[in-house]
Amino acid sequence: MIALAAVAGAAFAKKTGGYTSLVAALSAAASFSTLEALNECVFKPMGFGCVAGGHAAVTAILFATPPKDLKATAWSVLGGHVVAVLVALLQLGVLPLEAAFAAKTVIVSLVVLAMKLADAVHPPACAFAFLFVMGKQGPWDAAGPLIGCAILICCQQALLQLPAASVPSVKKTN
Repeated sequence: MIALAAVAGAAFAKKTGGYTSLVAALSAAASFSTLEALNECVFKPMGFGCVAGGHAAVTAILFATPPKDLKATAWSVLGGHVVAVLVALLQLGVLPLEAAFAAKTVIVSLVVLAMKLADAVHPPACAFAFLFVMGKQGPWDAAGPLIGCAILICCQQALLQLPAASVPSVKKTN
């Protein structure tokens, strides 16, 4: 219900030609409530969740910053997460126990390096990799957060298609 109300509000605000902050907030509400509903009704019954604290930051990036096209958005968000997870798995596999004291600094710096090299910079993914390494998680622990990001991107791209306000044309008279 929240998602439908938020979509209707965002569509109305966008169609009436103003309040871009309100459109962003209502679009974020529609997207996050959709994510929560899918998490409760689809993913939790399957045994895992797809909502994490980092999704709040992803939502802010998707709706409070200038939008990118689908390919660029997917690459930065999903690509950034994949890069971060691969670096985290590598670190968990090769960092010697004697260097464990530096694990936090190592993961942050390696993820920043990998994201820059891949041109897939997504700050919440760096935080995810940090938590991933500190919790000594495995590859399947990345599935839920990636699915959650994909859902938010789909919602954002759909909401970007809402019609904007139409500007009445002025007829010229001779």
